[in-house]
Amino acid sequence: MNDPQSILHSLLPKPVPDSDVEEILLDDGAYITIDPAGFRKTSDDNVITAFKKYNDKGYAVGMNRDLSDPSEIIQEAIRMALYHGVSLIGIEAVAYQQTLCFWMNFFLKKLNITHITVVELHPHGRSKESRLRQYIAELYKGSQVIHDPKCRREFTWQGSMYKLGKKENKDDILDGFAYSLDI
Repeated sequence: MNDPQSILHSLLPKPVPDSDVEEILLDDGAYITIDPAGFRKTSDDNVITAFKKYNDKGYAVGMNRDLSDPSEIIQEAIRMALYHGVSLIGIEAVAYQQTLCFWMNFFLKKLNITHITVVELHPHGRSKESRLRQYIAELYKGSQVIHDPKCRREFTWQGSMYKLGKKENKDDILDGFAYSLDI
């Protein structure tokens, strides 16, 4: 706390702003990002984050990171999509993670859910740190808002633990938020 240099190495140089609305009554759209991480005990968490678009801003409205296998991810993503009125699910599709898009589409079709589109999310040559910094800049500008207090708490905790310039960071929550800008 007393280290004046720590702010220079922090991903979150100031507190994450609170939501500017009490309740989102009528959104302009809703979407989900999924950051699949793996299924070993040493893997990061698999994170699903729900967002609503309202007044030209993206609002994070829910998150689940307590998922241990692909079937749980698919079931929970569909449950969250139906609950939040989601029409688009974006899944990070780097390496094996791309198969989750296939399986999500497979189960949506099996369940006869036709109003949800699944898209792949790719880094497009951007480093993870640059994607995270871009999302945080949008947070501070006010074009992105973490509406759900639990999401804001967990995002802030992971962001405060993130060390700029280091490879070994836990960033599963942060990455799902950052990918929301691509949607």
